Amino acid sequence: MNWQPLPRLHWLVGTTALLSLTACGSDTPDPDGGTPEPLVCDAQTYATAVRDAAGPDSEDIYDGLWAITPSNPKLIWNETRTAVRMVTWTTATGYTQGDNTLPAEVWLTPAPQLQALCKTVPAEQRVPRINQYLGLPPATEQDASSYIVEMWVKPEDMFRPCPDAEIDDTSCGLTFPASATGAHKDWMNANYAFSFSFWQQPHYPWTGLGYTYDWCNAETRVGASEYVVRAGSTVNVTGLIQRDTYCAP
Repeated sequence: MNWQPLPRLHWLVGTTALLSLTACGSDTPDPDGGTPEPLVCDAQTYATAVRDAAGPDSEDIYDGLWAITPSNPKLIWNETRTAVRMVTWTTATGYTQGDNTLPAEVWLTPAPQLQALCKTVPAEQRVPRINQYLGLPPATEQDASSYIVEMWVKPEDMFRPCPDAEIDDTSCGLTFPASATGAHKDWMNANYAFSFSFWQQPHYPWTGLGYTYDWCNAETRVGASEYVVRAGSTVNVTGLIQRDTYCAP
């Protein structure tokens, strides 16, 4: 399997920013009531998002996270209700149909959530818009090969990348609960350093609150609910899907 040894396996991040500015998810309202001005979402916008995400406060807590429970009607479960359908947005070529044992952690979102967003985006804007929605750097030419991997994942193989690792509730606070393990605290601290340390490039606007930072939306910074499936887990890949097929209206 041709796995790429990246800390965030689902993304292949380029090093050269797009030269043109990118249209985004929402327009900036015109205070005079005229035609709204298109948002400008570029490298500077992304850098601002990174700085904002580095210092979360109570106002950033979101109580609408997707709970991974059988009672959540938004989710898609397998016939035995032992695994939930999740997706990753990736350029990695190591996935195959059927069972895959993951050599590294993979960041995921619930399948219906990402698809609902991308169906609203014109084909020529899908790559940059999905990157923005998922809190990834501005799209580059290397992202042109990005596609969707859909898979069944057992809930017990996932955790939420926030102080409370539990995935069965709808919010995450700023502090570790009493149940947080030392290993999870170490993981959180390491990912904070990976996302924000000055010696690390690129930086990421990681919220640490269970959702991706949508850095091209005038109304909210809340993107998708995000989860991590542990290295060594076995997932069942059901689809390697080109974005234009997956996101077709």
